[in-house]
Amino acid sequence: MVLAAATPAGALGLRIDASADAALPGEAITATVRLIGVESAPTGGVGAFDIRLDWSAGVFAVESVALLSALGDTTDVLAATANGASHARLTAVSLLAPDALAALQGDEIAIASVVFRAVAPGRTTLGPTLFRVGDALGAYLAVDHFEGAVLRVVPEPGSLALLGVGLAAAALARQPRR
Repeated sequence: MVLAAATPAGALGLRIDASADAALPGEAITATVRLIGVESAPTGGVGAFDIRLDWSAGVFAVESVALLSALGDTTDVLAATANGASHARLTAVSLLAPDALAALQGDEIAIASVVFRAVAPGRTTLGPTLFRVGDALGAYLAVDHFEGAVLRVVPEPGSLALLGVGLAAAALARQPRR
């Protein structure tokens, strides 16, 4: 489930696409972080970003974080995402000239991929709480719009069946005996 509407024309936006909306405990979901409306940047595209993603660590655990090659040659900085972490910081600065960067990027670029492992039943919103984006010359670019994702961990069907059997047994035990 995506939160928010489409990015308006001529605006820079941030969108998170998930491979699925729900998972059973132990299953993985991959989220791709994208910048959209990149061609609206005045000087040849996006040259740097600093984005913090947040989620509920009780529902999903991060398995891996990878920066993608949308900025060409970069100096990359990834925040450590240890067990129990509830956020990841994605930071990169391009080393390319503005014209080379513009040739590399289209209107939409995938900047990072995060793999989550479902831990326990529940729901979390995966979204940015901090985002700074710069153009090829280092000037700040306003991100006018963002779309996060809602991810759920659903109980295993066997767990629900066991709960049903337990409730039925409790109901039978409460009936008066004749």
